[in-house]
Amino acid sequence: VVLAEKLGVSRTPVRQALERLVQDGLVRSDPRRGFWVRTFTAQDIHEIYDLRGALEVLALRLAALRLDPADLRAQLDLLYQVRAQLDRHPVSLFLQGDFRLHTLFIRTSGNSRLIHYLSTLRSQFSMFQVKDTRNFSRIEPALYDHEQILLALLEQNVEKAAELLAAHIVRSKEYVLADIFEGKDTER
Repeated sequence: VVLAEKLGVSRTPVRQALERLVQDGLVRSDPRRGFWVRTFTAQDIHEIYDLRGALEVLALRLAALRLDPADLRAQLDLLYQVRAQLDRHPVSLFLQGDFRLHTLFIRTSGNSRLIHYLSTLRSQFSMFQVKDTRNFSRIEPALYDHEQILLALLEQNVEKAAELLAAHIVRSKEYVLADIFEGKDTER
């Protein structure tokens, strides 16, 4: 009720939005206590990123034969634009390029269930991704990873691209764990 009043809308769209956030695993609910933002544990992050890695590598493998080299080159061009602006800390431009790159692999996989599951997972790991890119020193290594993945795909070396993508996602997980649980035990 309070949120609907603050937003100046009826309760129905607010309730629907909150239920969607519950489905996506970002919010918890209790009929007596209401809704609250979920707190993620180190175990949650391991599970989210391990699943992301397995599914995105599968998506890349499925997409490899369908990927248009022109799309891959366009991704490289965008990457080079971001790299040229690194001194201006182009976080939003980097995040757009990152989203486009990963989405290109996922959508081109042609597997509707894989697309659906990764879309749900994206809502979870994107929260961590925004925090991670506030550390500007991590953008260049991510750009390098993306560049190497794209170059491997342009060379039609799917195995190398898959290995690079898997390592990229593991590194992302390690960054998130280091940021959120600095000085705490992040083992499973």
